Amino acid sequence: MPGRSDTMSVPMATSIMAEWFTSFGERCSAPMSMFCFPYVGGGPAAFRAWAEYFRDRVNVQALQLPGHERRLTDQSLVDSLAGLVDLVAPAFEYFDTPFVFFGHSMGGLIAFELIRELRRRGWPTPLMLFASACSAPQIPDYVVPPRSTLSEQEIVTELRRLNGTDEAVLENEVLRSLLLPSLRADFNIVDRYRYCEDIPLDCPIVTFGGIHDPGISVEMLAGWQLQTTTSFELQMFNGDHFYLNGCRDKLLKSISRELARCDHSRSVTYQS
Repeated sequence: MPGRSDTMSVPMATSIMAEWFTSFGERCSAPMSMFCFPYVGGGPAAFRAWAEYFRDRVNVQALQLPGHERRLTDQSLVDSLAGLVDLVAPAFEYFDTPFVFFGHSMGGLIAFELIRELRRRGWPTPLMLFASACSAPQIPDYVVPPRSTLSEQEIVTELRRLNGTDEAVLENEVLRSLLLPSLRADFNIVDRYRYCEDIPLDCPIVTFGGIHDPGISVEMLAGWQLQTTTSFELQMFNGDHFYLNGCRDKLLKSISRELARCDHSRSVTYQS
């Protein structure tokens, strides 16, 4: 297994972390970190309330893609999952705090492939993966042609179908024109993704989904069981693809319980 890079330094890794992740509290002040990976068109703002919920127990950090939120004017858009993982992975080379990954929809695929890349490089990997409203990667969920090729109005219709974008944003012509390039890049990340066979992860996987999600079925979520050599759990909530908005408190309580178990498992491991 490859070792750590001779060219990467701790300050460089820290700089990459600050570039790609938004932290809502003091870094390293909590005993555990949770890195959150957003959906198409989403950004760190979707997880701001999570930091308030976990407070000093978990340091919540969220992926900040170019063309989104504080990087709205950043034109260095990334439209492939492999390219994104290559850019983000070095942030974790020297990361020495226990951490977990949470990914919703597109974010679930990003988190999964990032773990596999960290494993290949011999760098720290998360204690647990939470995959939300995301089909298991080995189950084909491709959109042909890619949604990035749709017209502006067709993209708006697709976002309305998913029910996760503020209608005021969709109705604002100026905002739409600003966001359209990054939306096309996001859709490419998902629609052009192709799964490659590899050994399963050695961390537990917990999947979440909405009972009324029109695109992600229970069977698609259950497929994640094949991607871990340890424990797997599937939990469903009363909602659609963006159940995490209406069921936020229930979801965060569930994550909190899983993290407590994760902590216990880790302490037992360290004692053995």
